[in-house]
Amino acid sequence: MQSDSRSLFFHEDDFCQIQLLPVEDFRSTQSELNEAGSFAQDHFDGVGYDDIYVRRGSESGLSIRKIPIGELEGLLFQAGLPKAERVLTGYGVDFRVVCKNTIGFGQDYSAIYFAHNKQFVEKIWLTNPFNLDKNSLIFFLVECFKRWGLFMVDWEVGRTIDLSTPDAISNYLDE
Repeated sequence: MQSDSRSLFFHEDDFCQIQLLPVEDFRSTQSELNEAGSFAQDHFDGVGYDDIYVRRGSESGLSIRKIPIGELEGLLFQAGLPKAERVLTGYGVDFRVVCKNTIGFGQDYSAIYFAHNKQFVEKIWLTNPFNLDKNSLIFFLVECFKRWGLFMVDWEVGRTIDLSTPDAISNYLDE
């Protein structure tokens, strides 16, 4: 299945690499980031890694917030992001599958996605946030903190981002 202009695609490796979590999970996320960093140092052989670290996932999970799908969609529309008709994932040039119960806002490879159980949001993640409109993204992320007490973690770079202030988000986006 090929992607088109009405679809958003994310590589399967980018699923929840940059994700939003409830503040209740901040400490356990920091701890896991430290563990992953130590694991990476211990398993780097100078060229690559000789083992894979598997994340445990968040303690509480986003589902504790019971964020209604329509409320999150409304916020994304308010931020001015276009909604895709469908979300695809996969790998390589040709392998694509439709993500059921997943909605995406953005364009090209810069987007905000969320998975749901047909009533509430279960996961929120981003791909390439650095190419989204900066003001729209900051607005969205600050509102996520205000409304639902969320923070952001970038697992790839190994850091958390405080969403309570536009400056902290801006600093992350400018790095």
